Amino acid sequence: MLKKIIKTFIISIVVISSFSILYAQEPEEPVEIIVWYDFEEGISAALADGKDIIIDFYTDWCHWCHEMDNTTFSDTSVISYMNNNFVAIRVNAESVTTHVNFKGTTLNLKQLTTAFGIKGFPSYAFMTKDAEIITVVPGYLQTDLFLNILKYIDQQCYDQQISFEQFMEKQGDCKD
Repeated sequence: MLKKIIKTFIISIVVISSFSILYAQEPEEPVEIIVWYDFEEGISAALADGKDIIIDFYTDWCHWCHEMDNTTFSDTSVISYMNNNFVAIRVNAESVTTHVNFKGTTLNLKQLTTAFGIKGFPSYAFMTKDAEIITVVPGYLQTDLFLNILKYIDQQCYDQQISFEQFMEKQGDCKD
C-alpha cells in the first residue's frame, strides 16, 4: 500500500512538473507593428514629419492582401524601415461610406482608389510628403523586393533618373 502511495505521489510530481515546464513562458518582447494611418491623418502626418507616404490599397476579400499582412508586412526589417522612413496609410479600396479630401475634391475611398489608377489588389501608391504621386506598384511583393522598393523611394533615386534595375545593380544604392 505504501509503495502504491509513493508511486502515485511520484507520478503526480512528474505530471505537475511537466505541465509547469510546458506552460512556463518567458516574458514576451513587445511586438513591433507598422503604424497605419487613415488617409487624411496620414497626409497631415507626412507633411508634419517630413516623410514620404506609402498607401496600401486593399480589399477584405483579396487573398494576396492577406498574404502581404502575414508575410511582408509582418517582417521586422520591413516594419522598422516603414515606421522610420514613411507614413503608412491603409485604404479599403471598396469603401463607399468613408469620405476623404484629396487635392480639393471629396471622394469616397472607392473613388480615391480609382483616382490613383488602381486596377488590382494589393497595390501600393508612393507619394512625397507633399502628397505628390511618385509611382504605384501593384501586386503581392516578397519581403526582399518590397524592402528594396522602399529604399529606392526613400533615397529618391527616381529624382536622379536612376531606374530600379540600376538601383538593384548597385546593390540597393543610387549614389555614384
